[in-house]
Amino acid sequence: MVFFHDCLGIIVERFGIKSIMWLVLFIIGLMHLLFSLIDSPWWLVPVGVLPGFLFSTYYSAMTSYASSVSTPGTAACVQALISSAYDGLGASSGNFVAGLLFYYIDRKTVFLSYALSALFLSFLFMCINHITNDDKNEKSVKDNTCNS
Repeated sequence: MVFFHDCLGIIVERFGIKSIMWLVLFIIGLMHLLFSLIDSPWWLVPVGVLPGFLFSTYYSAMTSYASSVSTPGTAACVQALISSAYDGLGASSGNFVAGLLFYYIDRKTVFLSYALSALFLSFLFMCINHITNDDKNEKSVKDNTCNS
């Protein structure tokens, strides 16, 4: 576990937090696209490996970003706020909406709509990040990356 965490720290330092966020969102879009195309349950096994790696990579980048934008002495509080927003608001509302959609619409349409929205949002995130690129902020984020 420690080795994997060290590898994530190196990946976040090498590519930057914003690039990791974009990449995770893009791969989630591709993963949902694959879920919409799969007919046999056995094909879920190789695709199902991705969420574990994506979650840990995203969580590492999220906590690094939270600690980099917080004022000195408030890093733990900001990390807790972002984590609770992700777990409490994002995951619960996402599961609720997905459950409703699965009830009223077929599986392939739901996964395809999630895939297209994630791919669109990753493209939008990349464009906004490119337009508002701030090298000073990215440098300070890389300097504050958590490696322990």
